[in-house]
Parts: sequence; structure tokens; C-alpha cells
Amino acid sequence: MIKGMYSGITGLKANQTKLDVIGNNIANVGTTAFKSSSIRFTDSLYQNMTSASAPGYNLGGTNPSVVGLGVKVSAVTTNMTQGNLQNTGSNLDCAIDGDGFFMVATGPLPTGNEFGVTLDTLSHSIINGNGMGVNYTRDGSFSLDADGNLLSNSGYRILGYPLQETGLGISSVDYAANGNCNFVDANSPYGITAATDTLVPMKIPNKVAIAATRNTLDATGAPVGLAMTYTGSSTTTDKPDITINNADNTYVGDTDVTIKIFFNDKYQDTTVTPPMTTPRYVISINGSDAVAVADADTINIKMADGSTKTLSQLDIVLNNAPTDPATPADIQAAAKNSWQFTVNADGEKAIKNFNIEKNGVIKGVLQDGRVTVLGQLAMSTFKNTVGLQKLGNNLYNVSANSGEPIIRSSVGTEKDRSNEDAFGSCVNGVVEMSNVDLAEQFTEMIVASRAFQANSKIITTSDEILQELVQLKR
Repeated sequence: MIKGMYSGITGLKANQTKLDVIGNNIANVGTTAFKSSSIRFTDSLYQNMTSASAPGYNLGGTNPSVVGLGVKVSAVTTNMTQGNLQNTGSNLDCAIDGDGFFMVATGPLPTGNEFGVTLDTLSHSIINGNGMGVNYTRDGSFSLDADGNLLSNSGYRILGYPLQETGLGISSVDYAANGNCNFVDANSPYGITAATDTLVPMKIPNKVAIAATRNTLDATGAPVGLAMTYTGSSTTTDKPDITINNADNTYVGDTDVTIKIFFNDKYQDTTVTPPMTTPRYVISINGSDAVAVADADTINIKMADGSTKTLSQLDIVLNNAPTDPATPADIQAAAKNSWQFTVNADGEKAIKNFNIEKNGVIKGVLQDGRVTVLGQLAMSTFKNTVGLQKLGNNLYNVSANSGEPIIRSSVGTEKDRSNEDAFGSCVNGVVEMSNVDLAEQFTEMIVASRAFQANSKIITTSDEILQELVQLKR
């Protein structure tokens, strides 16, 4: 009787814990990216009444007789299946469709990109947090603070890779310069790659700095300068290019200069008598009326302060100017040729809009239409995601049984070293919903409630028998 009473108590405790788990699941049915939990029971200790005996010469063997001492909770496990995706329309919201966790951090901002969370890009592991405490989340409902830092709803900074045009050395975010953001051409012919083997807090600023163009601008499309853009086509051997002709080989004007060279088969020059109507190459600067290429320095280029200057006054030199065609065959070939150069001045350009790509790359559209990359959201996964420690605020942390985080490679990583395919895709403008199944939870709640009632009957029945024993002698 006493054993039965205490077994009933263990049943009450176990089912109360189950109701606690169910209650928490139901309470979080609307929590972004919440992962439901389930409880598992196991039988508790057993007391031997008689031990087993082996078969003998005269008698057969007997089985052990044991009485159980109740039930206990063996595990409360997390269901890591993905929740449904809900459209929000906000470009700050992002869900992971597939495996992976966003990485968030607390602690002081790094004093340089090299002092971020240091990674081993071969093993895809974290070497050193450098003072930042790293946690993990599936909740992609991000926000911005007054400094443009990308944050979780709890104020944790979102970690990611600073990016650069391959080989050019200009980082999309530079913490050595107080986290200033720089223009990194999203359409660079050199490609985009991580600027460092570290993760730093991501930013979406109002403006990005654009460095002045340096040295020669190659009309083949390979930018020698820091921030040159080139579009066009060519079938000629001698392609024009632009040279910055000063001591520093740096454009020092205060406004960008866009130079367009194209063929005009109806060229007219009314300054001569009779008017010239010869087909030829013409040049337009910052949208000015086109003139013959040879007359390029007659165009007055308006500066930011309202003054005007010519190409030579800005130390911009056109090399290998295209030759005007002389025969019908040359005219037909020339009609296919056009070039455009943009010589960038030092300055800042406002970001009009931004979005997050499937690979986590954050792209911003500038006021002049150019697209810059601002960084790439870091993602991680674990050998045993169920073993992660829940911290609240939709956060997880490494536990002794989760395994160490495996970090997703950045864009531009060589194929033989990249692990990008093992991770899910970022879906912009949506969030992941809770994976709580209400029908399942209510069913489990009924089972737990009935089990609780049944165990309470064990206690009351044992109490009634004890009462009878007490009253045997009256």
C-alpha cells in the first residue's frame, strides 16, 4: 500500500511536468521560430521480492519478482522541425528555409575587422570570440538601431562576413574606421569574397562611402580603379580607356563624371559652313549634348558648387580615341561599338533600398542606381541540434552534447573548401512561425490530465485501505 501511494505520487509529479511542457508549448504557439518540446517517461526503481533461480535437477527455474516504485521523467526533447513561413513584407525580416541558425552576439564592438569572431575556414569552426558572446537563433525578425546596427528583437547584434571585391581590399564594413560602410560593387567582374576570416556585427547604414577612382580605367571591363563602372560593346582592336593624369593618379573632382562614347551616323555640326553631316564617333559627358570625340574638351562639366570644368582641368585623359569610319564597311562595324565609363569622386551615396539574398548577402541600392554589398549573414549548424541549450528570447547556446558550431562558408569561397550547400536558404520578407501543433498538444493534454486523475486515485485508494487498517480495532 505504501509503495502504491508513493508510486502514485511519482505519477502525479511526472504528469504535472508533462502538463508544464504542454502549457509552455501552447503559450508559445505564436512565438516566432519557436520549437516545441515533448516529454518522455521511464519506469523508476524496482524492489526485488524474490530473486530468479536457475533450473535444477528436481525443480525448474523461477522468475524474479519485483515491484516497481513509480515513474520518472527521462527526457524533455526539442522538436527542431521547421515551422511554416509567414509573409510580412518587411525587408528586415528573414527566415531560414532549411537547416541552420543565425549567429548573434553580445559584447563590445570590435576595434577592427580582424578582432571579430575569428574562424578556421578549413574546419569551419570558431577559433576565438575576441570578447563577444555568441548565441544562435532561428528568429529572423531583425531591426535596426540608431547607428544602423542589424539587431535581433532582444538587441543582440547579428554577425556576418564583411565583403570585398576580390583583390581590391575595400571592406563593406570597416570597424577600424568606427564601423563605416564602403561601396563594394555587387556586379564586380572580379567577384565578391569575404574581406577577412572573421565575423563582425552587420550594419545597414543610410549612406556608403565611395572611394575616388585611381589610375587607368580599362575599357575591356576590368576595373583597374577602386570604383569604376564600365558598360558597352566593342568590335575594334583599339579600345579607348581613361587615365587620371595627376601626381597621385587619383580623381580629385567633387562630382562623378560619366563619359559615353558611341557612334552617330547622323552627326551634325552646325558650327561650320556648310553644316557637317559625316558619320563619326561622338562623346557625351554627364548627359551633355554630344560632340565629336576630338572636341571632347569643349564640353563644360558642371561641378557640385555650380562651377564648370573641362576634362583636362579635371586631369581626365581619353586614350586611344576611336577613329571615325571612312568606308561603308567601317561604318557598319562602327555602329556596333559603344563605351561608357564612370569616374567616381570621393564621397557618400545614400542607400535607397536593400534586400537579403538567398545566400545571406545583404545588397543595397544606391541613389544613383548602383548596387553595393553590405555583408553576408553568418549561419551555423550543429551535429546534434536537439542538444542545444535553450536560453529564452528565442536563443540557443552550445551544450556539452550539441557539438561545436559548423560555420557556413562565405560567398566566393573555392568550391573544394565551401560548405554552402549544407545550409538552408535565407528568404527575405518572411519569418518562421512556431512549429507547435495545437491538435497534438490538446490531445496530449487530455492524456496527461487523465493520467494525473488515475494516479490520484491510486493515492486515495491506498488511503482508504490504510483507514480500514486503522479501524480494525475499535
